[in-house]
Amino acid sequence: WNYAYLQQVAYSKDGNLQSVTLNACNPDENTWFAIYKDTYIYTPNGSLETASSQMWNIANDNWNNTERKLYNYNAKGYLTTVVTQTPDANIPNFWHNKLQNVYNYDKNGNEWLITEQTWNNDHNTWNNDQRNVLDYTPQQDVETAIVQNWDNANWDNLIRQLKSYDNEGNLLSVAQQTWNPNYQMWESLTLEKHEFDTNGRASQTTQLLWNNDNQSWTNANQQTYIYDDNRLKAIINQYWNEIDRIWENDSKSIFTYLLPFTATPTSNTSSSSNEIIIRSTPNQTLSIAPTKSAKKQK
Repeated sequence: WNYAYLQQVAYSKDGNLQSVTLNACNPDENTWFAIYKDTYIYTPNGSLETASSQMWNIANDNWNNTERKLYNYNAKGYLTTVVTQTPDANIPNFWHNKLQNVYNYDKNGNEWLITEQTWNNDHNTWNNDQRNVLDYTPQQDVETAIVQNWDNANWDNLIRQLKSYDNEGNLLSVAQQTWNPNYQMWESLTLEKHEFDTNGRASQTTQLLWNNDNQSWTNANQQTYIYDDNRLKAIINQYWNEIDRIWENDSKSIFTYLLPFTATPTSNTSSSSNEIIIRSTPNQTLSIAPTKSAKKQK
């Protein structure tokens, strides 16, 4: 194996992600050199305030800004806007507006409207570009998500997702449709179906395509999840053979696990815990707890 890339991740003492630096290997000297970095700054209450990206300038031996995002919140702590900016090429530490996402919430605190806007340099204003309109079930799960484009002072339908759930809140299906402006109606595109075992774990996922010729769904791909000792052991990927009308094996992913962490327990840890927490973004964590059932998806 030859080294290619090294990713360095730094956290604050309270567990917030501070920076992610991507390094490349110099095979001639067997050394690493930085090429890209994301840096995160938080508000006093721990909410993400700024996320900035930089590229390493080898000629000047310093970091050059490439983009930053500014996160703003209301008095309740809900995210209201995310402003994306790019640096000025001639003025140091001066930023230009590029994009803005505006978030609106219903009475239950759910995001029901997310509007993307672009910056108009000529008029120094934000112009509508695209938006997502969300509807929720009584259990506060996303039921309908519609993407619309701004055109000629009107919002035009583009894509719609329809989601269904079981009584446990597990996501059973996601249907995607496209808007036909000529007939003013939604037309089916894809359907993804999820099945779960008696422990609430995902057992099978199937993707289907809509066939306009016979007005029916056609199998496309399928993933089967295999477990061992309450852990995900493998995922088998298959594709649909329409000629023979059977599922054909395509690939298989096999998972192995580290032994549970066995350091001396403190007041905040348990010696019997084998839960692994993987932090991937400032606002997202992936929790793998073999003894617990799958969480409901939104």
